[in-house]
Amino acid sequence: MLASLPERLVAERFAAVPAKLRTDHGSWGTPHLGDHFDCYIEGLTLDRSGNIYVVDIPESQVLKVTPAGDWSVVSAYDGRPKGLKVLPDGRLLISDNRRGIMEVDPLTGEAKVVLARSPHGHFQACNDIAFSKRGDVIFTDQAASSLAEPNGCVYRWRTDGSVDRVISNAPGPNGLVFSRDESQILVSIVRANAIWNITLDPEGRHEKTGLFIQLSGGIGPDGLALDEEGGLIVAHLGIGTWRFDRRGRPTHFIETPGYDMSSSVAFGGSDRRTLFISEATGIIYRVRMPYAGV
Repeated sequence: MLASLPERLVAERFAAVPAKLRTDHGSWGTPHLGDHFDCYIEGLTLDRSGNIYVVDIPESQVLKVTPAGDWSVVSAYDGRPKGLKVLPDGRLLISDNRRGIMEVDPLTGEAKVVLARSPHGHFQACNDIAFSKRGDVIFTDQAASSLAEPNGCVYRWRTDGSVDRVISNAPGPNGLVFSRDESQILVSIVRANAIWNITLDPEGRHEKTGLFIQLSGGIGPDGLALDEEGGLIVAHLGIGTWRFDRRGRPTHFIETPGYDMSSSVAFGGSDRRTLFISEATGIIYRVRMPYAGV
């Protein structure tokens, strides 16, 4: 039986962006987040050695954190990185707000565009990114969408090089993740403060879109992760981090003491039960979860 209230977990501080990597960006920011940040991290992901990678949006750089908590700059380039994932061979794939989909070599720091806004000029503001088991890349494009102008999209970049639009009516699509059987895509819809459920046919084409979880308060959901029980981890900007079971019922709430700007989440550790959480203003937290991440 589900408890009447979600279980409360308290995350511990793992590592913070050092002062030497922070820059006073003055007025950088957005109307709903405020306008003064000396860094803004998200896109948290891990490689097979346990290294953590995040993007620092205003500085347009990729940062690496070792298991010992040491920070370094992997790459800095002209763009606005938002989403980040590690490819099987260790390369980094970035969804960049200004330039499209980019690839970074973590050894050399070289950054190059692999799917540009042109000739696929319909990309306006790529945000987050995920992979299918077959190797397709899905990513969100927020555009300048809102409840008043719901023109954000979700795209699939197939292994044959083709790009198709999965949905096109979303008010602020952000983090996304496949269900375990890949029959669905769960997407954070920031401006609606909700998680949508996109049902796919066997070829990965859109069938239906539904409202899976309606959140309240804060700014809206950002990064997502999935665990082996089908549970969904949601970084909820302005609130904290949630775990919902496969039916969408809240089971756990994870606090990051003193902060509430959870921006992205990913599982790590030898048993994949350690959840890492990026707090947007430059702190990474970790907490033990009841189930391992997918």
